[in-house]
Amino acid sequence: MYRDVQFMGGIHDPGIAAQITSAFAGQGRLEDMAATGGTNRWLNEYWVGKIARPEMISCPVCCVASWTRATHTTGTLRAYGRLHPTLAKWLRIRNTQEWPDLYSYQPDLMRFFDRYLRDQRDNRWEATPPVRLSALEYGNPEGDIVNRAELEWPLKRTEYRRYHLHSSGKLVSDTPDDADSTVSYNAASGCTAFTYSFTEDMGTTGYFMAHLDVSCQGHEDMDIFVQIEKTDSHGWRKGSMELRPENTKVKALLLRMADWNTLPGAMGLLFHWGPDGWLRVSHGADKDEELSTEYQPYFKHREEGMKKLREGEVRSVDTGLRPCGMLWKAGDVLRFTVSGKPVIPFPIPGLRPAEIDNQGTHSTHFRGSYLVAPHLPY
Repeated sequence: MYRDVQFMGGIHDPGIAAQITSAFAGQGRLEDMAATGGTNRWLNEYWVGKIARPEMISCPVCCVASWTRATHTTGTLRAYGRLHPTLAKWLRIRNTQEWPDLYSYQPDLMRFFDRYLRDQRDNRWEATPPVRLSALEYGNPEGDIVNRAELEWPLKRTEYRRYHLHSSGKLVSDTPDDADSTVSYNAASGCTAFTYSFTEDMGTTGYFMAHLDVSCQGHEDMDIFVQIEKTDSHGWRKGSMELRPENTKVKALLLRMADWNTLPGAMGLLFHWGPDGWLRVSHGADKDEELSTEYQPYFKHREEGMKKLREGEVRSVDTGLRPCGMLWKAGDVLRFTVSGKPVIPFPIPGLRPAEIDNQGTHSTHFRGSYLVAPHLPY
């Protein structure tokens, strides 16, 4: 609840919890976690008590996740990774929103239940690949790869490549920018973006991570929001359709509206635009080095570990992004944005906004900043 729903990167985001409380509360008996988050801003006993213990599960597990659900994806995959290594377990990551999946894959789920609840040993469930992934072709739902068989998660064959932020506005894969220069933006409303054009078909499956050298003029902390998007060569962003109508004309109309950025209100929930990540820089100083990896930082979020910025200080921070499986064609453009607010706000009208603590001017320093991308052959 703390890391994935209410305090991603240490930034309080009460919106979803407040929406659930207002929609489902009755007789004053539903815990108001959005309000509680306002007074429990650190990973204290209250939040620790809500952390699941998947390592204690002893029965077979069929785990289903989605690349496109911001509040569920990271925690689901983290829980799968904490299951006991010898446990009978299966993972499937779908290419659409979670609700249609409940009825689209009923026969698959029934085979699992039949095997372990009704002891039907002859239904060959054990022959199911341990991991089945989807890869999304943003802008073309018919191009998605579904149920690609794999042996494990995260994928051992992933090649993590560094793309250095360059003063030209490009992401450069060979050498870092040797210029001692920066790009700055208004902390409350501004952003800066960098692009990389693919010259061959490529897949990225797993965790992006942004390693940034940053500083702030006019405040002692920074909230950083980073976003990966796929665009065409003209800069038009491409989305992945989460809910897919059977009517081909309706589907085509929605895709065109998404291309033109004219989807009204909550209809934005129909599309996913790519993985994002949040970080409050003072929390980024309290990293758990034992649990962190080269592509996924893990923060302790303790009050005693918080470290404010000093005037003129340049600090290196790692911002993890939600995992995703994406397909890229030659000519596609990866756009990486660093911002002082969410690049793509959650598309529910009236949702309480995140409590952002940004003032002054943010600067990103080129020399030490890069994006880590999880590459796989197409």
